[in-house]
Amino acid sequence: MTPAPGLFRRLLRFLLERLLRLYYTARDPATPRRASLALLFAVIYLVVPLDLVPDLLPLLGLADDAAGLIAAGWWVSRHTGPQH
Repeated sequence: MTPAPGLFRRLLRFLLERLLRLYYTARDPATPRRASLALLFAVIYLVVPLDLVPDLLPLLGLADDAAGLIAAGWWVSRHTGPQH
């Protein structure tokens, strides 16, 4: 069973748009400092090798990183406006 044509490209475009929106929202001076810091700490948690759950465990190790990014993204996206 093959995926629909262009599915990967659409998914990649969707993720890139969301990441850019989060980036510009976090950089906006009108965005509360807490929201910007939440996103910064989530990215640091993703990059730093010290984790609550080691990344060497299949799926589970990356799930906590993803959960942190999703939570921070949700927090920052609450402050997204039409200017972003």
